[in-house]
Amino acid sequence: MLLGLALTLRTPPRFTAPFMSAAPIGADGHTVDVNSAAIHARAKLGPTPDLTPSEVMETMLAAFQRGGDDDVEDLFQFVVPGGDLDRRHANPAGSMACFRWQIRREPRWQKVYARPCAMLLGMRSFEMVGSVMTDTDVIRCGVRASPYFPDAPEAEAEAYFEFQLARWDTILAPGPTLS
Repeated sequence: MLLGLALTLRTPPRFTAPFMSAAPIGADGHTVDVNSAAIHARAKLGPTPDLTPSEVMETMLAAFQRGGDDDVEDLFQFVVPGGDLDRRHANPAGSMACFRWQIRREPRWQKVYARPCAMLLGMRSFEMVGSVMTDTDVIRCGVRASPYFPDAPEAEAEAYFEFQLARWDTILAPGPTLS
């Protein structure tokens, strides 16, 4: 009986704890946050009919929070072509390139009232504070964000944003024609 107990406690060296990990490991050997990777992958796909409005907001805000060039491209997939944000950043180089340049322009904290999306880039945190359906296909979402400015890291603020989400097929569908 004592011999059986000794054998069960003894494990072969290839199964020792230093080689085991509960967390997923990426190709570069670093731990991967699965939730963050899923949100990033969802942003790459752009808007899909199976996403709820809160998932769309979370995806866009997480892309703003990560703040890389790829993330800005990903979140711009959610911008309505020809919509308000697209028109405000119209440029021969493309709306997304102009938008990226404007929100990254340093110092970011100066004249931020003229380019409020700069407060969302690399923000410390965000929280959805409410939503209201204004139409069967339109919802307005309130977001509280805590911006982070690399050129003023000690600055603390809270900003409130209102986003309007609309179903794409409603926006992009051709209107009635006059005959």
